[in-house]
Amino acid sequence: MLLLGLVGASAGCAPFPSQEAPLSPEGAKVSQGLLLLQNVSVLGPVPTQTLPAGASAPVYFMVINKSGAPDTLVAMSAPGVAASVELSKAPVAVPAHSSVWVGGGVTATLKGLTSPLQVGQFVTVRTRFEKAGEIVVPDVPVQPASYASTLPSRPPSPPPSRPPSPLPS
Repeated sequence: MLLLGLVGASAGCAPFPSQEAPLSPEGAKVSQGLLLLQNVSVLGPVPTQTLPAGASAPVYFMVINKSGAPDTLVAMSAPGVAASVELSKAPVAVPAHSSVWVGGGVTATLKGLTSPLQVGQFVTVRTRFEKAGEIVVPDVPVQPASYASTLPSRPPSPPPSRPPSPLPS
């Protein structure tokens, strides 16, 4: 009896369209070898508005290089989403055993959106690294404009180091 009530109560609910889903506080995450891209997000409009075709939208993400060799982000694209993706400082060096925050000192921007973009949609972004090659990031969420206030403007500072302790003589 309870099951029938739940089915009846949900009968008027519309499902999310295939390109939309509930918002996530985290962005997309993907790894290839020892290179990890995490918290990949596109910054969209306020939830009740739409970015029109032709507009631009910033992309935020962290590149983590767990290998002992440096790599370089040389290009990005978003086929079917934007005419181009502009990196403010290309190429972007990613030192060995280090990380780079894209969205602070280095920015990536979807230029010339090919269709309107709304909060809750998901897009695919492609990155090309000198050594790791192409890394495709599917299911990148379009976050609301207010999401930007939760992001760092630059990568976190390393923890302070203590001065060496004097050795006994």
